[in-house]
Amino acid sequence: MRIQARPHPTTDRRFAVAVLLMLIVSALPAQGATPLPVTPLPAVLDTGGHLGTCYANYQIDGQYLAPLAQAAGSRWDRVDFSWNRIEPQNNVFDYSGYDDLVTRAQDHELEVVGILGSTASWAAGDCPTGMTVATSPPSELLGHPAIALERHHHLMASDWNPCPPRNLHLEWDHPDNHWGTFVYETVTHFKGRVRVWEIWNEPDLYDWFWKGSVADYAQLLRVGYQAAKAANPEATVLFAGLAYWAAPDYYVAVLDELAAMEGADDDNHYFDVLSLHLYSSIYTIGPVTARIQADMVARVGSRPIWLTETGVPLWDEGGFEHHRLNRATAEEAAAYVIAGFAEARAAGVERFFFFRTHDDNMAEGLFGLIRDDGSFRPSYLAYQVAAGYLHGENQVTGPFTHHGVRRITFWATPRGRIDVLWNTGGDPVTYSHPAYLPTATLVTHRGITTTQVAANGVFTTTLAPATANTGEGGGFIIGGPPVLLIQQDQLPPTSRLHPLPELVYATGLTLTWDAADEGAGYWYAEIERASAPQGPWTQVAGLAQTQGVTTTFTAFPGSGTWYYRARVRDHVGNWEDWPTTAEISTTAVTTRTVGLSITADVDAGGEGGNPAATEAITVSLTWQDAQGAVIAAHAGSVEASAGQQRITWEITRTVEAGDYLITARAADYLPAQQRFTVAPGPTPLSQAFTLDLKAISARVYLPRVTRQP
Repeated sequence: MRIQARPHPTTDRRFAVAVLLMLIVSALPAQGATPLPVTPLPAVLDTGGHLGTCYANYQIDGQYLAPLAQAAGSRWDRVDFSWNRIEPQNNVFDYSGYDDLVTRAQDHELEVVGILGSTASWAAGDCPTGMTVATSPPSELLGHPAIALERHHHLMASDWNPCPPRNLHLEWDHPDNHWGTFVYETVTHFKGRVRVWEIWNEPDLYDWFWKGSVADYAQLLRVGYQAAKAANPEATVLFAGLAYWAAPDYYVAVLDELAAMEGADDDNHYFDVLSLHLYSSIYTIGPVTARIQADMVARVGSRPIWLTETGVPLWDEGGFEHHRLNRATAEEAAAYVIAGFAEARAAGVERFFFFRTHDDNMAEGLFGLIRDDGSFRPSYLAYQVAAGYLHGENQVTGPFTHHGVRRITFWATPRGRIDVLWNTGGDPVTYSHPAYLPTATLVTHRGITTTQVAANGVFTTTLAPATANTGEGGGFIIGGPPVLLIQQDQLPPTSRLHPLPELVYATGLTLTWDAADEGAGYWYAEIERASAPQGPWTQVAGLAQTQGVTTTFTAFPGSGTWYYRARVRDHVGNWEDWPTTAEISTTAVTTRTVGLSITADVDAGGEGGNPAATEAITVSLTWQDAQGAVIAAHAGSVEASAGQQRITWEITRTVEAGDYLITARAADYLPAQQRFTVAPGPTPLSQAFTLDLKAISARVYLPRVTRQP
């Protein structure tokens, strides 16, 4: 049975999809002891497309998981396209099973991310064919405070080949570059159906999925990128998902290799998106992605980051009660889904793939939203909450932690402002949040909704403590059960800039405006300026200048006619639309014509003068602005005879308003200076200055000091 639900706002459609979902669930057999039952929420039809799952291509007792992933709100499925299965012999391709998989995903609105990897045995180089390590993660990884037991049971089977392909050094389209041929043929076959391809999986986990060098993987990525783009120029190519904690600097070495490759600058350095895997601790998501983004910017330029595997293994199911390090209970895993997704979106992560859709009887732990018996975990509900509520925002801010409460805000979603809140500590916390509306909706991680009534300008709620402790004094890896505080208001505010004088002689002026909002209330304005009524526009006043006020000073860039427009924002994040043309304008004159009459008096000998001078004395005059740029300069000379002599300089210039400096200099004389200020004005400004140059009448020499032995 397939659910072919499409986004539609009607209640009838939602009810029909929910009924179909429950029919599917009831058809799945129960196996063994059943935990407390979890009833799914209605199918999520409207979602932002940020959330995906891994391996929704599986089935339980003949029933595929794809419709359940769709109903949870997933819109992506990440699946292996194993070379050793697709091309068992050179140039013999078998896509039959994958064609069905892709068609099924499309039927349920799931875009496929295809992981291209696992070298065909006939194409492998000088390397053992198959996994040679044990089926448990290396012991040194288990103690890391931020890594889970994350290995993929299905990939640890002997059919995953981590060996580099032969002839990888050849150009991608060389007939003997087998990897290039495989990628080209596969991307060509699925063109129009699969647009995102990931080049390998976790090469930084050496011996598990890759036995080549850093340079080998960089070349693998280069060839794969070129082949994929040749087959489908619209394809998106992902850097292999990074296990990260196994070798935190591995990707940096690969980036350095890519940056050094000839032609890399013209070929996007051979990847479009950085793929990352992080498990167990929600608090590593922000710092790790920030570090990776900074390293990319420094070497190859910014790239989107997708969290293509994330989750936490359970200890309270499957016999792991005595192995709690970096594991969680089923309820704590539900908290991970919402808080982890919020952390990822705040960090700028574009896609969030939960690992995994169901358990698949993985030896190293249970991760699934759905158990292998078909029953749902609380994390399935949390996934529905995240997918159904946390999308459509115009901004995500945070995380902010205050008095033990973590907050990440999704602004102006279709439901309003949503603050995701959770307790970071081990004791209950009573939290008060500013109320901009009389009531708000509180949503738990299980999707239970209640109405909050504001009292004394705040909403107050009690946040349950965090319980997922590392067990080694390292604090909590997951917060307490998160809640969504929703202040619903979709009506944007309005504003009106007040008119300006037609002509002003000034370097700037004060803009004023009216702002109104019937819901959450006016918050702040943005104001833009242009030299033409339709732009292009540049921002002249932002959040820092206008929060809570309706006036701001703006400086003119110079003389000319300047046009202004404004938009305002309310406290839930709704923006007023920008006006399509200018609201107000003014013609500004920021200059003034200045006439200077400068006299420099020189004491050329006599008392206080310089009787030793025997040649003419050269006097230089300069006019400079506040930054030291010379407006004009003049030089003259006087006779070297006793008595006071002078030179004069008459000059007229039109200059920008500001501070200026006149300086007179002559050899063996102290410089003389005069500062003055020019204000804009319609009439010329006349200034007369006299500068006295005084001779340097004595020089002082310091005696030599002899150091005593």
